[in-house]
Amino acid sequence: MKPSFLIFTGVLFCNMLLAQVQNGPTRYDAFIKNSKIQWAGYLSTEMKSCNEEVKNDILDQFIKGTLKAYQPIQYRWPDALKLIRIDKLQIDTMHHIDLNITSNRTNANLSIDEILYIQNNKLYSYIPWVSMRSPIVTPAGTYLGEARIFSTSINHKNRKRSYRKKDFLCRSIQFFNLDSLTMDNKLKEFYGQNIIGTLWPVWLKSGQVYFAKDSSKAIVNTGGNGFKSNIIINVPLYNMYGELIGNKTMYENYNEESFNKIAIEQEWYYCKKRNIFYTKIIQIYLCSDAFSKDPNNVILKDGYHAILKIEL
Repeated sequence: MKPSFLIFTGVLFCNMLLAQVQNGPTRYDAFIKNSKIQWAGYLSTEMKSCNEEVKNDILDQFIKGTLKAYQPIQYRWPDALKLIRIDKLQIDTMHHIDLNITSNRTNANLSIDEILYIQNNKLYSYIPWVSMRSPIVTPAGTYLGEARIFSTSINHKNRKRSYRKKDFLCRSIQFFNLDSLTMDNKLKEFYGQNIIGTLWPVWLKSGQVYFAKDSSKAIVNTGGNGFKSNIIINVPLYNMYGELIGNKTMYENYNEESFNKIAIEQEWYYCKKRNIFYTKIIQIYLCSDAFSKDPNNVILKDGYHAILKIEL
């Protein structure tokens, strides 16, 4: 087969896929049209610390036939609008994956589609569905990626819930770069402001903002459009002859542009009876590579360095 034909086929296929993406809101995210919603964005996330346990529980329910599962859903695609039930026999027929086999269960991965949104100056999280993924491997053993094999825990009605202790799963921290929210994932922005820019004026007025230093809480004092740490930095002063004449007291300054990464810590809940997931955002860490060598910074997982911590 000629390379030019393969390129043409690939481009045509991509264009066909792009044509199917829904541009407007669906029943899962139509709520963002509310004028009180200041910002909204979509990202794929995971629970990490309890992901394996929850994955196995969902697989057990699916194999028993007690779980409502549907053909794979992808965000703002037509399959998100029409739900089609699916069972383990169909999975085996379509994908040649027998979920009763231990290796297939081990290789499966639980993927969570999450919508973060800011309403009345507060950040919330909403889980419209979760999906089970499985690796795609050619007969020659080449790994091609992961495919969704079914979706479940459909929720397009109840975004906010009371947090019941019996539904609690775990806590986790999700990291992402601000530029990782591409145009397709940015659902709503006021005046082109990102998640930090939208909440920045609120944080400037907040009394619950902390400077992260060796995992202890040092209060951050607001100053102008940013923050000042209360950690004193003594800078030596020299005269015109290079002689030390004293020290100047300075404080570390931070503004909105200081941060290009964010970490969100949240609690995960799963109501097994209703088969829906929901989360509670506990605190936010503002991070940046620029401060990676600063000993005052707390190193979180994945090498992120936290400067400010905001408790919600």
